[in-house]
Amino acid sequence: MSLSASERQELTAMQRSRPLAVGQARRARLILLLEEGASRQTIMGELRCDSRFVSTWKSRFEVDRLGCTRDTQGERRARIWCDWKRACSTTR
Repeated sequence: MSLSASERQELTAMQRSRPLAVGQARRARLILLLEEGASRQTIMGELRCDSRFVSTWKSRFEVDRLGCTRDTQGERRARIWCDWKRACSTTR
């Protein structure tokens, strides 16, 4: 797997970011480990994941590049929560 300099820089920043969701940081670390040439066993040991996790996110990255690391489910939950809070506050 080969990354551009900007992709490598963004993934490195993502894995070190405190406010970022754990899942996003974990996916960023996975991609960086794959790019470094780490074996599947090494990755599974370091990230405490199974082979399916590695192959799923590897193939998603190959198709979507950095778009696959975004936590769209979490963003959707946050948006729904905000909409719900807004609706509750206007009905009072």
